[in-house]
Amino acid sequence: LDKHLKGNDELQHVNMNALVGIIRQLSSLSAHAETLFADLFNEASRTAIKARNMEKRVQCLAETISQYQPHRTTNLNVYNVESGRFRPNTVVDQNVVIKENRTPCVKERHSAADLTPPLVVFKNLREDGKDCTTLYTDPHYFGRVWFNQMQKEFEANRRARTRKKNKKQSVKKEPRPVIIKECRVDALGKKL
Repeated sequence: LDKHLKGNDELQHVNMNALVGIIRQLSSLSAHAETLFADLFNEASRTAIKARNMEKRVQCLAETISQYQPHRTTNLNVYNVESGRFRPNTVVDQNVVIKENRTPCVKERHSAADLTPPLVVFKNLREDGKDCTTLYTDPHYFGRVWFNQMQKEFEANRRARTRKKNKKQSVKKEPRPVIIKECRVDALGKKL
């Protein structure tokens, strides 16, 4: 602040600087929100288009099934060869999570991030021959973790089924004793 400002002028400048900072933050926040909601709108539009295409495919399949004459042929492969009606035109969504599909917010954050260190330089120093980059970032790590978790769940379910099966075989079903309780009722049908 200028040295010639005194008292209230100085306080007003501090307040103005604080307000300007708040306005800048709100502006930045609104820009990020606009980008985020625009991306959300675009993704929702893409999903709606995919849903419409799926609905058209289901309707086409329903029409094909309704036109099928079961008394004519019993083998579906023969039917397809004879009529030539079924031609799959399935478009598979590929490369859903790629660099080009990133939202502008994510691109901005990714470009601002630090680069990975050049670990390839240290490859010659390792005695076990492992690639240094896989020790720092392993692209298959989460796949292996998921696979191991699925295997553990499968083994746990298999053991539980085996235990349950063995328990059922070991327990013989004996008839339960029937207990009859005496219940007194008055003339109106109420319990006494």
